[in-house]
Amino acid sequence: MGVLGTHERPFARTVSSLKGLTVTPQSTLALRRESLREALPACVDLLRLRRASEIEAGYIDDYVALDWLEWHAGGLRLTVVGENIHRQIILRSRLAKPA
Repeated sequence: MGVLGTHERPFARTVSSLKGLTVTPQSTLALRRESLREALPACVDLLRLRRASEIEAGYIDDYVALDWLEWHAGGLRLTVVGENIHRQIILRSRLAKPA
């Protein structure tokens, strides 16, 4: 699917209702990017388990387009950008948990 398509994954949060919101291309892209951010830790786990085939193709295309993943020697790996985004997500989730 194209860059930042509309694929949904079971591990990604979906927006069930957009009542009252004006959906523009920018808001759609923002929602998609947020969906990709939330799904990234699961994607990284699948990559570490060498199960990249379980990542939906539309997500792979979008991650590659965002420079979060790259193809290398026939396989997928996180880019420096992807590693930084993943690190931010992990740190935020740790900070959000009560001590």
